[in-house]
Amino acid sequence: MKTYGNKLLILVVLGIFFSGCTQPKKANQASESTQTGTISQTTLTQVKEATHPIAVINRNTIQLVSSEYEQPLNVYTLSGDEIPPAFELFDIKISPTQEYLVWYTPVKGVLALKIGDNTTKVLRGPNQWLDNNPYFEFDNTDDILYIVDDEGNGFYRIDIQNQETTKIDIPFPFGNDYKLSPDMKKIIFISGFGQSNGNPEYMFTTIEGADPVRFRTETPLNLRQRIAWLPDSSGAIIIGENSQLLLVKYGSEASQVYYTDPNQGQINDLYIRDNLIYYERDNRWWHVLDANTKEEVARIPKEIAQEVHRPLFIPWYDNSFLIEETLRLDPEQFKRLWHSNFIGIKELLVEKYDETTITSDLPSI
Repeated sequence: MKTYGNKLLILVVLGIFFSGCTQPKKANQASESTQTGTISQTTLTQVKEATHPIAVINRNTIQLVSSEYEQPLNVYTLSGDEIPPAFELFDIKISPTQEYLVWYTPVKGVLALKIGDNTTKVLRGPNQWLDNNPYFEFDNTDDILYIVDDEGNGFYRIDIQNQETTKIDIPFPFGNDYKLSPDMKKIIFISGFGQSNGNPEYMFTTIEGADPVRFRTETPLNLRQRIAWLPDSSGAIIIGENSQLLLVKYGSEASQVYYTDPNQGQINDLYIRDNLIYYERDNRWWHVLDANTKEEVARIPKEIAQEVHRPLFIPWYDNSFLIEETLRLDPEQFKRLWHSNFIGIKELLVEKYDETTITSDLPSI
């Protein structure tokens, strides 16, 4: 195994995944944003032209980061009731046109900000369901948001530009989580209620909620949400047991083995980016399959980030990873975000975000 992994990495060095190397950053000529959230036209142009920008929060300011920015772009200063109680990467989503940011706060609800404006608008009000399930996805091409609400009984489609909302009903027990297909014509709903043992249940429907087909898979219950559509939207890949990835074709009631890792060990994570399938095994390696041929085309050890504190790997576009680093320098804790190719050549996207001060009150005597 060690020899095989080394050979794969040597191929990477020789250039099979040369495009995964990070590119030089463009000069950042934009001015800093003001406290009101107004940003320059130059900054707006940078936002629109960037490839796959990411939103983070630091010191109550939303920043956009990208490998194409010389430094993070400040785009909006949050008021107290707009700040999420905790921030995780991708909690703030960027619309396909890169004109809107959307996030959830328990005080105001689901908020939308048109980048460049200094006010937000409420798309849905706050409630206990959204406090516990603030999950939503954007359409792939239009500024349309999809979100589950109504205690898990309603699946909403919200056109942000026109403020138009439509709803379909979700049957029990599926109003918990979902994944939209790349062609935006299908949904796979994931069971979330009354599920206390193995073999989780899923349901395919059209984007309008029609033609429901239910099925179960032999998937560890804690991994039932690690699911990804194939790039051609023909079916979904789901983590199975015994080192297997399972395929369920759209409309089918049965799963089939898509790929079996030749080594023993549970698969713990799964992503599909571009035309590549990334999965992580408990041996601290990321494996990469070509979605068309099912052949392993790369194997990346987590040691490429051994100098990074508590690294979290997120497979990204163009044969690369985002690596989130968490540092605790008492009483401060903060995160940093790196962009890395397959052989560990990294660049720092944002030096510090999600800063918190940790205090501990000693009991009085």
